[in-house]
Amino acid sequence: MSQTETDIPEMTDKLQVTYLGDQTYSPYEYTDENGKPCGYNIALIKRIAEINDWELSIKMYPWPQILDSLETTTNNYVASMLYSQERNEIYHFSLPHSKVNYSMFVHKQSHLFDFSELHDKTVLVQERDIMHELVLKIGNNNKIITFDSFRDALFELNEGTGDVVLCPMIQGNYYIETEKLKNIISSDNPFAPFDYCYSVNQLNEHLFADINETLLLLKETGEIAKLHDEWYGDFEGSNYVRFMHRYGRFSFLLFGIFLVSAATFIFILKRTVKRKTKDLKAELETRVRIEENLRLAKEKAEESDQLKSAFQRLIAGKLPINRENLPHGN
Repeated sequence: MSQTETDIPEMTDKLQVTYLGDQTYSPYEYTDENGKPCGYNIALIKRIAEINDWELSIKMYPWPQILDSLETTTNNYVASMLYSQERNEIYHFSLPHSKVNYSMFVHKQSHLFDFSELHDKTVLVQERDIMHELVLKIGNNNKIITFDSFRDALFELNEGTGDVVLCPMIQGNYYIETEKLKNIISSDNPFAPFDYCYSVNQLNEHLFADINETLLLLKETGEIAKLHDEWYGDFEGSNYVRFMHRYGRFSFLLFGIFLVSAATFIFILKRTVKRKTKDLKAELETRVRIEENLRLAKEKAEESDQLKSAFQRLIAGKLPINRENLPHGN
């Protein structure tokens, strides 16, 4: 059968770009229950592709396979990766689109509180993650157990395997909450934040430049911050920080209502006190006038009694009639 016009693939001048995403790196990037790529990194690369008018395809793989593909290919492949000096010798790293804090996640019954205490301990990590590279580099006599994902590592720790999972704080908090891992806590944040960047093969200079320019634009417009908040703001920071992030707006609303109510109450109280003070002052002035009138009336009554008494005595002949014995009146 001859090929019809509709069977011919549409030709395009758009740049063909393939994004390689980690299929188990929630909430940054992952494959959902329907097999659809999701996460912050996915949403951001789609926006970058839209601005640059790329023909974007997204493929999800295990993390070690992504590293191998980036290292060996000259195609327009992009992935998200944490920066290190060793990795920078192999890949091009864009400007960071995020900062990633790593934490020590331990069993609730554990007494590990500091990274310096991990000597000879069993460490659980994602295979070829930056923490895997670091533990190997330190050579601290640790037993290392690698997993395909941090989710699997945290599940094993929750069941009592190993001593510690070195995991991004956001991911640890994410899985503890979403998977209801009741036996795990975060005990320490021993590392400075890592830059989380888009990475390409070092031969892809044009792709590297396009990504950096677009990231600068999206940072200036606030779109990166909005995506950050949308995808993993709830799982970042301490329990207090995450509580405030999730419920902060509601809390501030209640606090605002409280402030308005308090201000209204104080205003009404001041008006009431002012009115009461005015009433008491008026009442006091009235009492003073009444007391003054009573005093004057009493004085007049006393004068009247003295005059009456003097006349009675005069009439009775007990006093001689002269000017000095007459009572003085008005």
